[in-house]
Amino acid sequence: REYVLTTLSFANGDRIFSGQKTREQVARDETAEFYQLAKYLYKTYRGSNKIFILKNWESDWFGLRGYDATQPLTSDRAAELINWLRARQAGVTRARNEAGDPSDVAVFNAVEVNRPLDYVEHGRPRALNDVVPYVGADMLTYSSYDATTLSPLSTMRAELLKALTSEDHMAPDPLGLGRRRILISEFGLLENVTPAGTARARATAIMQTARAWGASGAYLWQ
Repeated sequence: REYVLTTLSFANGDRIFSGQKTREQVARDETAEFYQLAKYLYKTYRGSNKIFILKNWESDWFGLRGYDATQPLTSDRAAELINWLRARQAGVTRARNEAGDPSDVAVFNAVEVNRPLDYVEHGRPRALNDVVPYVGADMLTYSSYDATTLSPLSTMRAELLKALTSEDHMAPDPLGLGRRRILISEFGLLENVTPAGTARARATAIMQTARAWGASGAYLWQ
């Protein structure tokens, strides 16, 4: 019933920092493709009660150079991310409005974060504080390894709750979805290096914590 899709356009892919296009061109092409995709989903799946969530991949790693968590998200990179993510939202919003916002199928645009605790605990510029508030996306997805790989389980639960609560505080809620606009889009442990019982207990704790907090779901990355 629910599909969470990491989605890139043909026109831009993930090449939004290359300087080969102006920001205006990136935005125009991105909006056009997301409009066409969302329009197709609304038309094709009308009456199905299916939910489609179109998201980008981990904004923090994407925006940071070299996957270096000690570095800040620069203002230029943040501006490029905002331009790109706003364009995606514009396409989905246009398609939704044209479809009449039907109740029997839903298409949402989401921004994904993956290092919110860097901002919450250390004040580092990250997507959560420097990008998310300025996009106005329908939803926010969370690739949750910065919290969900911590030990012991009591620490993991506390840090996961801290991350979710900060996301709820920072993310706009244009559709009035409340905490259900927050989705854990990735969690998981490698069973070839983690005992099965440990992985199972951690997965259970993550899902219980997410449900009790009010998130709309938690997806295993296998």
